[in-house]
Amino acid sequence: MKHLKIVAKGWEGYTSYIGGVPFKDGVSEHPVPRYIADRISSGIAMVEINEDGSETPAGVAHRLVAETRERAPVVEPLARATDKELEDEAKLDALRAQKAPVERFYTREELEKVVEETGLKGLREISDRWDVKHRAVNPLIEMVLKAQEEFLAKRNQRLQNIADRQAAATKEAEVERLAKLEAERQAQAEADRIASTVLGSSVLASAYRVAGHLIQLGEIVNMAHKRSGLTVTGWNKLDEAKREALLAEQVEILEAHYGEKLVDASEPAERKLEALLGSSVLSSSYEIAGKTVQLGDIVRGAFATFGGTADAWNALAEDAREDLLRLELDRLLAAE
Repeated sequence: MKHLKIVAKGWEGYTSYIGGVPFKDGVSEHPVPRYIADRISSGIAMVEINEDGSETPAGVAHRLVAETRERAPVVEPLARATDKELEDEAKLDALRAQKAPVERFYTREELEKVVEETGLKGLREISDRWDVKHRAVNPLIEMVLKAQEEFLAKRNQRLQNIADRQAAATKEAEVERLAKLEAERQAQAEADRIASTVLGSSVLASAYRVAGHLIQLGEIVNMAHKRSGLTVTGWNKLDEAKREALLAEQVEILEAHYGEKLVDASEPAERKLEALLGSSVLSSSYEIAGKTVQLGDIVRGAFATFGGTADAWNALAEDAREDLLRLELDRLLAAE
């Protein structure tokens, strides 16, 4: 409870009762319960005087606004139990569920000793806890031993079942982990395979001869790519004109190195088309920029980008060849 102070204009220095609460010079003479403070401050502006002398507006409205600003403290996440702790807890649960009705188990000799020392009465104190009864000593001993044996068998079986379930869960989790790793490996291998395809040229010949050397377009592309310092992805994302300019610069560098011009040594287009494998996925023709582009044109462009021989093209894995054809089709579509 806190003292109330009237702050409403014109009520300064008020001395009398408000709602049964005595005020002197505008301040309540004693601390006021919250429910009364809420009631009387709803009609007259008041503040609560805190222990340190500071003042806080009184009333339900202010309290609702103030409390909405409060935030729950950030609680550190609880530590997760380890597999070993979970296993131990499961065993404890099993033991609790199969708690023995006695503090200890007896052998035949110990039960016979109980009979010698305390008679049938002492034996019955043990047998009653196992819920077995008989008038004779020997049969009762047999019944207690059997009850103990059955209890231990059930408890051991329960623990074994838990262990089996945990082992199965562990194995399943390991299988899932290995499957995930394999999927990630395959995805990375596919990404590496696609990324390893360095786009070449749709302008340069597939091979050149200079100073007695045969230079394939693929070699020129690799030289230009390394000289650019770009990654495979960065190279392939280059604007085609920029990529062709870098390749043309590489041709000039080779010509300067050998001291003569590179001569087109590619096969005739007619022979090239006859020898090249096409696609089993793409359509036979496409409408691009108002023109019909035949599959053969796409194959010819992809082969030029490939930069190898016809035999090398035909020896490509089908999915690799399809990737090159798709890249050529995408290039044509992007140029619309």
